Parts: sequence; structure tokens; C-alpha cells
Amino acid sequence: MKTLVLIRHAKSSWKNSGLKDIERPLKKRGRKDTQVMGRVLKDLPVTPDYIVSSPAERAFATANLVAKEYGKNSVAVKRDAELYLEPASRLLQQIHELENQYNIVFLVGHNPGLMDLAEMLTGDQLEKFPTGSVFGIEFQCDSWQEAGTENAKKIFFESPKKHRNGVKIKNLKTRNGQSKDNDRVPAFKGGKSRKSINKNEKSKGPDTPVKDPVKEENKEVDFAGIVQPRF
Repeated sequence: MKTLVLIRHAKSSWKNSGLKDIERPLKKRGRKDTQVMGRVLKDLPVTPDYIVSSPAERAFATANLVAKEYGKNSVAVKRDAELYLEPASRLLQQIHELENQYNIVFLVGHNPGLMDLAEMLTGDQLEKFPTGSVFGIEFQCDSWQEAGTENAKKIFFESPKKHRNGVKIKNLKTRNGQSKDNDRVPAFKGGKSRKSINKNEKSKGPDTPVKDPVKEENKEVDFAGIVQPRF
């Protein structure tokens, strides 16, 4: 059995307009989100034998921050030029070339390739694949060369937004080692209930519009205030 975890790089910065796309670093929030998601992966639990990343700075930084959560020098992280903004078909070719000594691999890359690959392999229809999200796929096969739609199954899909809001997940493994669905428990900060939070939001007047967190999650604004596409 092989396990693949697709990880989209965390939120990156557009602040320095002089940088090439491949050179753009993570934002402060992106670094924090990656640390959180590294802990989420450990809690699932899923421990990588190998981490392979796009050569883009934002992706490689994400890969290293995730690896750090597992302990210093605990897992190898490799940059692969073939993963930079590649389509799903090309990403699958790279997966087929993985060495079979690795049973659990984390692949850190970009949209739309990662989202397309997740949908292609599992048949899931995803509305979005936010920055910093992790999508786990289990293949019922003994070699990476056999990995494909006929033996792939989604085992989890987690995003930073869930865990930024204090949502916790239980271990995905039961005592007999079988996978089970996530059991998410809302945990509100400051002792506020969901009812009181909703009441406070409704009380805001028309001069204090409430931002839509979904829309805010899916856009980046550069220094000139122009909405930029996110990859």
C-alpha cells in the first residue's frame, strides 16, 4: 500500500514586485499556517518517508516547515524542477517515477495541478484547494508505478482555515489500524458560544461590512491593490 499527501504551498507574498514568480517567499501567515498543518499531519497520524517539492521558494519553504514538525533530519526533502506549475498528467508521471522504498510521500506543489490531480485520482469534485491544504490519497498497490484511479481512495482533506478557528480532529486510525472519518469538534476562543458570535456579527452596522472569509482566502492583493491570480 502507498500513501500520497498532496500539499499546496502556503500563502505567499506579492510584496516585492521585483521577484520572479519562482522566487516569491511565504507570508508570515503562510509560515504559521504551515506549522499548524504540520502538526495536523502528525496527529492524523501520517509520517512521510520522503518529501518532494516544487523548486519554487514558497513550495520549498512549505516542505521544510512541514518536515521540521517531524523533527530535525527526520525526513529527506528534495526539490524537483518537474513539479513547478505542472499539469495533473505530468504530476502523475512524476509519482510513477518514485522509488518503491518510500511508502508515504508528501508532494508539495501548486494549483491548478494539485487540485486537478486530486479530482482525477479520487473522483472527488472539489470547490477549491486553498493554500496550505493537505489532501491524502491511499493506493491499494505495492508500487508507485501501479498508482492510478482504479486503486486510489481519499483518506483526508484538511485546510488551514479549519484549524485557525480552533477546530480539532481526532486520530484517523482506530485501535485495529483501520481508517475512519474525521471527527471535528468546534472550539471557540474566549468562552464565546456560536450563538453569541453570530449575534455579534449580526449587530454590525452597514458601515462595518463583514468580510467573506471564503473570498478573502482565495485572493491575494499586491502593493498596487490589484488582485493577482494564485498558483
